[in-house]
Amino acid sequence: MDLSKIPFSRSRRIPPGATIFEISGHIGRTQDGIIPPEIGEQTKIAIEGVFAAAEEGGAKAADIVSTEVFMTDLQRGYETMNAAYAEAFRNRGVTVFPARKVIGVKELPFGANIEIAARAAFRK
Repeated sequence: MDLSKIPFSRSRRIPPGATIFEISGHIGRTQDGIIPPEIGEQTKIAIEGVFAAAEEGGAKAADIVSTEVFMTDLQRGYETMNAAYAEAFRNRGVTVFPARKVIGVKELPFGANIEIAARAAFRK
């Protein structure tokens, strides 16, 4: 795996005077309560939930400075998650990815395989 192609920044600076906005974890579950079996689809749903929560608080995808990604199967899902994660940010015009932690966990709510939480920083 080419580490230079992983979609994250080693660090992100929070601008002085910025409003910091915490975004709770979102799992890859549809509004109908369905969790698709594919990790790529779960990633898309989870990150879109993060984007929606950011927008509700007045932030944009580009304002997200860090994420925490919790996964139940890093061995089989890491590369697929990276591709879906990168695509979601790029589709929103983001060119500098957030700093990111990826953490392997035993299980997540409702049988999900991925949960994504975030922090945004922006000026009102």
